[in-house]
Amino acid sequence: MITSSVCNRCGTRVIEYGCPKGKILVLTVDESKMQAQWCSHCNGLLCPECAGIKSGVGISVGGARGACPVCKHGVGLATVEQMSAPMSTQLKQPPKQKNSLAKLFSGPSPIAGAYAYMFIVTAFEPDSDQAGKQYIAEICDRCAPDLKSDVHRAAKMGAEFGTSLVDRGQIIHKASKVFNEEYKAMSTKYDVSFKRFEHPTGNGIVLIARHR
Repeated sequence: MITSSVCNRCGTRVIEYGCPKGKILVLTVDESKMQAQWCSHCNGLLCPECAGIKSGVGISVGGARGACPVCKHGVGLATVEQMSAPMSTQLKQPPKQKNSLAKLFSGPSPIAGAYAYMFIVTAFEPDSDQAGKQYIAEICDRCAPDLKSDVHRAAKMGAEFGTSLVDRGQIIHKASKVFNEEYKAMSTKYDVSFKRFEHPTGNGIVLIARHR
């Protein structure tokens, strides 16, 4: 069994390789370089590179030891339960400071907590543009009822219809393409959360990205 998510520090895809009881787990070096690490102090996932593990050899059998780049405590292999934990705010990299000239022309900074993006992945397949727009509106009202306020009017919304539920890393990747945002920026620049929802015409999951 393989469970995937993203490194809460850099956005790189990470994987937890479940090993059935009594079975031998065999990984390639490339696969072990993706083995998810867990920091119990920052409560978040890390890729081996962010944890300071330079070589993938031995990660899967516990032969390599890493440390959290934020709290400096040691990390261990992530469990299946930890792979679905919320994105850690402690592990996020602080945004780069703009120089005074850039600030002058970039306009006011977004309000912290304001919506930046909302992306829906659902098995529902609309038979018209109107049906698709109505579906998105209903999910917005359900999962983000305050999205319509003036504070959030610059937020962008999107959806991918007719798609089975996918892991969080894939959703971030899909959203980054739709909104023309770099993958790492999408997963580290914003506070990202996910909500599963049920709908009479098709269930799904929504990614919500808020300005920090």
